[in-house]
Amino acid sequence: LRNAGIPLYHKDSSCGSGVKQIPQLRERFFGDFNGKSDSHYEDVWRIDKNDADHTEFNCESVNSVVERTSKLITVIDEEIGSTAEKMDGLSKPCKVILVAHGDVLQILQTAFLKKDGSVHRSLDHLDTAGLREYVLGMNYTI
Repeated sequence: LRNAGIPLYHKDSSCGSGVKQIPQLRERFFGDFNGKSDSHYEDVWRIDKNDADHTEFNCESVNSVVERTSKLITVIDEEIGSTAEKMDGLSKPCKVILVAHGDVLQILQTAFLKKDGSVHRSLDHLDTAGLREYVLGMNYTI
């Protein structure tokens, strides 16, 4: 289990293009299991189901991941709003591609769905290099 530098890519040139390293999208810290077999993910996920705040094995809690990634989405949304082209006085919709480890993205998806982070493993599995659309609703606040 290794941490990776994770890029954020603004796809749409109307809202600023380029690749950015975003530490808030880093891999979840698996504590005592970092650098060990991926099979240890299950040890942490088993506890996640019952406690999204747990730090057993010195791992980063699910709710900590929800907090750091949700704050990032808010920052991105504000940044895009201030740089996006305007159409009829309104910001033109922008597409942003987030690249990160599946665990982080599935945990972030629980925030978009307004679900408790403890259910992140019950969501459809996110395949390696898979795409999943997350839509931030107009009345949605992270």
